[in-house]
Amino acid sequence: MARETAMKFTSPIPLEHVTFVPLCGGVDKELWDIQANTVCEYFASHCGASGLQLHAPIVVDSKEAKDIFMSQRFIEEVLQKAKQSDIAFVGIGTGSRYFEMTNLYLEKEQCMETEMKDKVKGDLIYNFYDLQGRLLDCPWNRQNMTLSLEDLQQIPEVIGAAYETEKAEAIYIAVRRKIISSLIVTAPLARQILKLHSRFL
Repeated sequence: MARETAMKFTSPIPLEHVTFVPLCGGVDKELWDIQANTVCEYFASHCGASGLQLHAPIVVDSKEAKDIFMSQRFIEEVLQKAKQSDIAFVGIGTGSRYFEMTNLYLEKEQCMETEMKDKVKGDLIYNFYDLQGRLLDCPWNRQNMTLSLEDLQQIPEVIGAAYETEKAEAIYIAVRRKIISSLIVTAPLARQILKLHSRFL
């Protein structure tokens, strides 16, 4: 939904003082139109703003490789800008996206499908979390090139966008954990989220 929102986003006046910054690294060509750099380009070009690019993959081969990449100036500077954002606009993924992404990008022995099946509930900027909204201890989360959930929580306004009703649980967890502060969702999805909330009252 992030791409669709970005493509329809307009402003009656040029937002020359605004900079759109990606919060995570890029994905493969199959997902090119939804990756952060592309979405930032859409937003910026539709309102006269500027945008930065994060020239890094969404995940690397090891924790050691991540540490090296994250220390590179051209990556570190963009992610530091991302941490200083006033507003973050994020999509929300279901637990099933974990298996899609790990099968695409990780070595087979790193996928941990059986162990993760009942644990992973959702993701924000490719950080996969459990029922309590805690970051899961898994190869993907140790090797991804993205802001952390803690970084995201430090941004004053985090807007989550989704339309699929199957994302209700993932969204509700993120809201309860106070990672997402505002939502853009459809009426059917909002009803599903409210049903989940009623169970905790």
